[in-house]
Amino acid sequence: MRVVPVGPNLAGRRLARSVVLKDGRVLLKAGTVLTPQYIESLSRRGFQWVHIHHELLPDLALDADISEELRIRATEQVFQAAEAVARRRPLDHVGIERTAEMLLEEVRANGDVVYGLAVVRAADDDTFTHSVNVAVLSLAIGLRSGLTDRLLRRLGVGALLHDIGKALLPKEILTKPGPLTDEEREILKTHTTLGFHALREEAPSMSPLSTNVALSHHERLDGSGYPRGIRDPEIHLFSKIVAVADVWDAMVSDRPYRPGLSEVEAARTLAAGAGRLFRPELVQRLLLRVAVFPTGTYVRLSDGRAGVVTRQTPEPTQPEVTVLWDRRNRPVKPATVRVGEEGLYIDAVMDHLPSAMDGHGRL
Repeated sequence: MRVVPVGPNLAGRRLARSVVLKDGRVLLKAGTVLTPQYIESLSRRGFQWVHIHHELLPDLALDADISEELRIRATEQVFQAAEAVARRRPLDHVGIERTAEMLLEEVRANGDVVYGLAVVRAADDDTFTHSVNVAVLSLAIGLRSGLTDRLLRRLGVGALLHDIGKALLPKEILTKPGPLTDEEREILKTHTTLGFHALREEAPSMSPLSTNVALSHHERLDGSGYPRGIRDPEIHLFSKIVAVADVWDAMVSDRPYRPGLSEVEAARTLAAGAGRLFRPELVQRLLLRVAVFPTGTYVRLSDGRAGVVTRQTPEPTQPEVTVLWDRRNRPVKPATVRVGEEGLYIDAVMDHLPSAMDGHGRL
């Protein structure tokens, strides 16, 4: 399976993962053969990427994600919560809590699995898929931090609703295809206080530990964050956890105004902020649960050979690679090696196949 851009060349290709709308409904099921009509519908609805099966390694699976059923439920819950806030109506507090509990159960069951969370999303539903990703990663960090189940559930609720204030912002700012002006950026920053007050009004029985995440997830250890510019001792642990998960998913995701960073670049950027912006141990716990070199990535090894990352290991920077090309980019019989053994390391991540074969960067 690989992530490819939506375009006419996909006609006749088979979806490897369902395409889900922002309200949780399935637009196209996994296994659907793409027709020109389906491709046009995807493009019209703002989808820029889809997962398809690849002829070269048809059984290759993407890195772990939560189950499709749970992702659909969680996305729907966040969407409905945003709709309630936008209309100044009480949100389904109990439903959000139950969804957070289900996410916790699944993240716990996955143990030390490495997450890719490569979810295709339309241009106008980034807030919903992003919120689910942030909740999954926050719970993974929370589990490694030794939080009790009671606290983990509250963390999950806060993470799911951390961006709820964006439901009260002008849509043209959220989906603007270019960089924001200074004035627009200041408006965007108000989503923290707007979300906090909305949750207090529309879900008054929700734990303050959860609602505070909406207010403080953009605060930074050195006081450079917003909206209050508070420093480390004043920032609650939940907000510190969600901040790390939020920044990671934002960096690796495509936005209307810029493509996402590679996971390697995102890991370096996040690590560079450890100690100054983010708690170092929280950054480390996140980087142990995300795929720094996602499955399906084309890589050049230190010995000159090239191949595809085909399996994650407990050490995210040392995945297994199936070698498919020699030093001169000639096809060879597939052989699996593990990065880190005998001094072998990944020298470069490639955007395309070494040969003239079809490719877009990930199988």
